[in-house]
Amino acid sequence: MTTNPRWKMRSDQIYCAVAACFLMSACASAPVDPVPPGPGPEQLVLNERAFAAAVAEDGVRDGFLDFLSEEARVFVPQAVNAHEHYLAQPPSPVLLAWQPVYAELAASRDFGYTTGPWELRATKETVDPAVSGHYVSIWKVMEEGGWECVLDIGIAHDPHPAPASDTELRANVAERSTEDLEATRAELLEQEDALTADAAERGVFAAYRDRIDPAARIYRMGEFPGQGETALAELLGQGDASWTWFPTFAETSADGHLGYVYGEGTPDDPEVRFSYARIWRRELDGTWRIVLDVHLPLPPGTFEE
Repeated sequence: MTTNPRWKMRSDQIYCAVAACFLMSACASAPVDPVPPGPGPEQLVLNERAFAAAVAEDGVRDGFLDFLSEEARVFVPQAVNAHEHYLAQPPSPVLLAWQPVYAELAASRDFGYTTGPWELRATKETVDPAVSGHYVSIWKVMEEGGWECVLDIGIAHDPHPAPASDTELRANVAERSTEDLEATRAELLEQEDALTADAAERGVFAAYRDRIDPAARIYRMGEFPGQGETALAELLGQGDASWTWFPTFAETSADGHLGYVYGEGTPDDPEVRFSYARIWRRELDGTWRIVLDVHLPLPPGTFEE
């Protein structure tokens, strides 16, 4: 899919106006080689704001088709091809609005994600939102050189209690090296297998606790997002329940230090199924940490092992 020319124009205009307003939150360690030139994680915020502006202007269907890659996945609640899904949708007067409050960019600057609150209104003139929640968008630089969204997932919950906060940015740094991306992808899938094996042996809480970043975002349907071990204890409990995940896709940044996996899974109860997306970060010492975790319940009969 070629880069949307309207997006390139909007990106250039917005970037000059607001780039100086963002502060980059970098990791403490310096990279071995220089970080490549170009915009930092604020570019992801610009991507997201342009995406939201297109949806507000053109509607959900056309706005999403403009910004999602041909192979992008959207969760409804199973992961499906986003273009096929939105092409099948009729135009709608609803207004979907969202705002990024966190953006993280790989050191290779070809891959990252944003997350934040969203609201859905029946029309542009409607004052009160009908539904509220939090979204996650994963962005990737395509072969043609432009950014496109490759995954869109979100949860719904009660109305937001307060306006969204300022955007927090993280620019990762890592040793610069040529990565065998297939090997790195396999390594990421091994982390998923190890998580399932550990959950079976010690319980899901302990398995997560040993792998999450202290600021990891935990998203569950119907609940406000939480962060870190406290959120795990509140959302999962601290029992010995055993969950199983079946990843169907994994991808990493060019430097191999930031990646995501999605698939389906089941807890102890065979009647309960879920789809999920999980973002991992490989730290400089080689340890993989979960930095964002989303589960969506699936209707009965939709689970495929």
